[in-house]
Amino acid sequence: METLIQLDGVSYQVKGKVILKDIDLDLKKNEVVALTGPNGAGKTTLSKIIMGVLKASKGRVLIENQNVEELKLFEIGRKIGYMFQNPTHQIFMSTVKEELSFAMKYNKCSEEEIEASVNTMMTAFNLDIIGGHLTYHLSQGEKQRVALATILMNKPEYLILDEPFKGLDEEHKQQTMEYLKSIHKQGLGLMLITHDQKVIDAFANRIIIMGGGRVEEDKVIGPTD
Repeated sequence: METLIQLDGVSYQVKGKVILKDIDLDLKKNEVVALTGPNGAGKTTLSKIIMGVLKASKGRVLIENQNVEELKLFEIGRKIGYMFQNPTHQIFMSTVKEELSFAMKYNKCSEEEIEASVNTMMTAFNLDIIGGHLTYHLSQGEKQRVALATILMNKPEYLILDEPFKGLDEEHKQQTMEYLKSIHKQGLGLMLITHDQKVIDAFANRIIIMGGGRVEEDKVIGPTD
């Protein structure tokens, strides 16, 4: 399988405190990776370094053989969709429909294209009845679904999702998982930062366990196709 993201000797520290140490990873396009481990293990920090939000103290991150430090954030965002653990941090438009349509409007897509894509995504994530709702009135679970749907509007090649099922009831969790499975079958790679063992067992084909800022275990646990 083709490597999309490569980490070579990545370390990160803040004020002398080591958060990550000597991380070597190859992340493939066709995998569903579960990144897990205790709180404080460095999982979210690692994801932010991949996205260029944080800069590694040592080592390098490559996306399709390009150094992340040489790419602008929006260039990384076109390839890799990233969802924060708290979706409030990335929702900024007034209504759900405006949030979903923002990127396509910015890219000057036609109204017909925008409407079709927004409607498809709203149906996929069961957002139809809240399309006109103000985003700051949404529940945690609704914000989670809106944030994920908005990321997918950009058609990224890979997704990094930090606790993507947090705040979702069982019905919406299952619905979201089924949608992610369907887009994975179309070639979208996924990294799920999660403690949910049921999700790992049902969905992931590779598990990376972190502890103390290091990769403690990296193993394939299922088929990758």
